[in-house]
Amino acid sequence: MRVRDELLGLANLDNLLRARRPVGPVVLNHALRAVEVLIPVSRHRDWQARGTEVLTRQQGSIVPVTVRMPVPGRWLIKGRKWRIAPDGRQILTEPARLAIATYRAWT
Repeated sequence: MRVRDELLGLANLDNLLRARRPVGPVVLNHALRAVEVLIPVSRHRDWQARGTEVLTRQQGSIVPVTVRMPVPGRWLIKGRKWRIAPDGRQILTEPARLAIATYRAWT
């Protein structure tokens, strides 16, 4: 999921971390000035939050979306840099918690 505004995305991340709940990998996309948060694929269908978009394939397309991420331990690829790198625990951010953090960041 991409937060299209970097400052809003960082505010979201701050809200998630203050809630002391598990947060999965987060990437800063400097090329787009955005923040990208990894969420479970099956949970994106009902996502609606202002200033965000789900990175998914186009309606009716059979081509999966590929998003290039830096290899853990390397910092930068195609303008993307890990803010929270994968740590092997296979934790992804819960969309419901992310939606709450997004709402709080807007208020």
